[in-house]
Amino acid sequence: MIDWELSIQQQDGAFPGHFGEAGSQPVIFNTGQIMHGMLAGYLQLGRKECLEAAVKAGWWLLRQQDTDGSWRKFEHNGVPHVYNTRGTWALTAAGLIANEQELTQAARRNLNWALTQQTQSGWFATNAFTPDKAPFTHTIAYYEMAYNLAEMEEDLDEIAGGDKEQVPYLSNFYFGNGHPGLVELVSSALDKGDAREINTIPFDDSDDIVLRTGKFGPYLQRGEERASVPEDLPPDELTLAKAIELLDAPSTDRTLGTDPETGKDVIARSGRFGPYIQLGSADDTDAKPATASLFKSMALDTVTLEDALRLLALPRTVGEDPQSGEEITAQNGRYGPYLKRGKDTRSIESEAQIFTIDLAEALALFAQPKRRRGQKAAAALRELGVDPVTGCGVAVRDGRFGPYVKHGKVYASLEDGDDVLTIGLNRAVTLIAEKIANPKTARTIYSS
Repeated sequence: MIDWELSIQQQDGAFPGHFGEAGSQPVIFNTGQIMHGMLAGYLQLGRKECLEAAVKAGWWLLRQQDTDGSWRKFEHNGVPHVYNTRGTWALTAAGLIANEQELTQAARRNLNWALTQQTQSGWFATNAFTPDKAPFTHTIAYYEMAYNLAEMEEDLDEIAGGDKEQVPYLSNFYFGNGHPGLVELVSSALDKGDAREINTIPFDDSDDIVLRTGKFGPYLQRGEERASVPEDLPPDELTLAKAIELLDAPSTDRTLGTDPETGKDVIARSGRFGPYIQLGSADDTDAKPATASLFKSMALDTVTLEDALRLLALPRTVGEDPQSGEEITAQNGRYGPYLKRGKDTRSIESEAQIFTIDLAEALALFAQPKRRRGQKAAAALRELGVDPVTGCGVAVRDGRFGPYVKHGKVYASLEDGDDVLTIGLNRAVTLIAEKIANPKTARTIYSS
């Protein structure tokens, strides 16, 4: 987990929001929350890179902080929230451990701002996601667990004055010393909690509709009815009326037929990430049902059972590399269709090629230098003519690693002394013949 968290940290120190997927905007709360994990990684596991990541994140928080001590940028709905004091602990700890006084000063500014939000009744304003709503229980808990300002101020003053050791203080805070530390308190609270209840959010004006977070994303439930929440729907726009609309929407599921191997229904469905095929239902097994995304050329209302079974059978085995003995497969991925041989991959032109590309064509692609995503095949610098023996065209092209000659599906780099502007057909054919004669580099035979 630590390694993954470190891998998604942005260059400016922030951590992305949502689920950490590419393109997610950084969020103040998420960054502060992850800092706690980084600091635990340093204090418990001795991983210095975790402390470096926490300090880097702390400086990002400092740069986003407003002059009054709150955060408005990279905040939900662009308004400040008291529950960000949860991240203020981590900001304080990172500053103390790394001796970065600017970070502890930023933490104090946030705590001082939070005090201004306390009302006469003792309640704290701006502790909900939106100003006109009541806070969730967990946002109240974040604040209550974070705030013992008088004691914290006294401790910080003693540490600043050299009368108290900073690392033992933080270790006691997280792990306890004759009293429960933060880790134990959180673990105990989680053990006592009902996971289903914690992940259930009711609607104010409804007794039967709730929002839940499940293994595959948030969804609405009304009795036995369920409806996924669209990924692009912000939480504060999920009103009761919108929830009813989603639950009442007609199902787009279409049963295409039965899988002859398993006897399970093959269903075409619409999901959060686009249309897909599902084998069986979630009730058929404890495991997640097998699924496969539709090709871009396919439509939910026209996809056939034959198409669906071919999709579910992916990845397709193309054959075995005669040189390495490794299996070559064709499959569809996040960035489009591609071939895979061991850890090596090559993009292919279209999704349809996943089902048609043969071993010779695959080997020819692996013989070429790997292209960067979106990079097109190099245009010919010079057409040298047609090999009279094979009938294949011969051309000079420019590649990532320098100029080369292409003869059908065989490629050979130019050697020292060869010139792009003067090389002739005979010399090019000689280079190709030498390439084929070398068993370490040969990948295929002449083909038209």
